[in-house]
Order: sequence, then C-alpha cells, then structure tokens
Amino acid sequence: MRKAILLAAALLMISSSAAMAQERPPLAMEIELQWTAIGGVGGAVMGFMIWLTDPANPNQLLGESLAAGFAWGLVGGAAFGVVRMQQTVNMPRRFVSIPPPAAKPQISSDPVAAISGERTVAALSTGSRINARAFRMPVFNFRF
Repeated sequence: MRKAILLAAALLMISSSAAMAQERPPLAMEIELQWTAIGGVGGAVMGFMIWLTDPANPNQLLGESLAAGFAWGLVGGAAFGVVRMQQTVNMPRRFVSIPPPAAKPQISSDPVAAISGERTVAALSTGSRINARAFRMPVFNFRF
C-alpha cells in the first residue's frame, strides 16, 4: 500500500506543471555544443588549407596543422556559442515589485504588545475587530 501511495505521489509530481518548468528551446547547452563543433570542424578545415599552401615543406605536417586548426576552431566556436547564447536569453518582461505596506491601525502604541497579540482595554472598548495575532504576507496574500 505504501509503495502504491509513493508511486502515485511520484507520478503526480512528475506530471505537475511545476515539474515541467524547463528551459524552452533553443536549449543553451545545445547552442553551445553546436557552435563549438562547427568551430572545431571549421578550424580543422582551415588547418588543412594552411597545410595545402606548402605541402612539400618537411617542417609542416598535416596532423599538426589539423590539430592546431581544430583547437583554435574549438576556442573560437565556443566563444561564438556564448555570444549566441546571450542573444537568445529570455529576460522577464516585467519585474515583480512589492507595494509598500499600507499603514494599519495599531491597537496600542506598544509594538511588542501588538506582535504578541495582547489587546489594550482602550482597543477592546472601541469594538475593534482587528486580529492582532494575524499578520499578512503581502507577496503571496497568505494570512497567518
């Protein structure tokens, strides 16, 4: 029975909308990987083209030219991938601002008494309906 309850709870959590709060395409690391790979291949091609400028030179080897071009292409592609990632960032359209707290009528002039929930005789005689033990969180509209 416990396993069934745990399985049902896990399935509910997986299918809930909070679990699907994932990054929207294009994915950042996918962009970075693609541009890094493109840069590496492009760098290797450039290394081959540099080797083709003088293939008879005994000091210029094809493997070294390809490796150096590939490495420089990886660095350039990764840097360009970061630039492209920054262009696809989805910034929030507006920032949530918390309104300033409204001035609430105090039951007493003693703040400690207001927090602890004690009411004064003057407040009780005026018929005040303010619950001094409750406080409100303005962001979420929760009452405690």
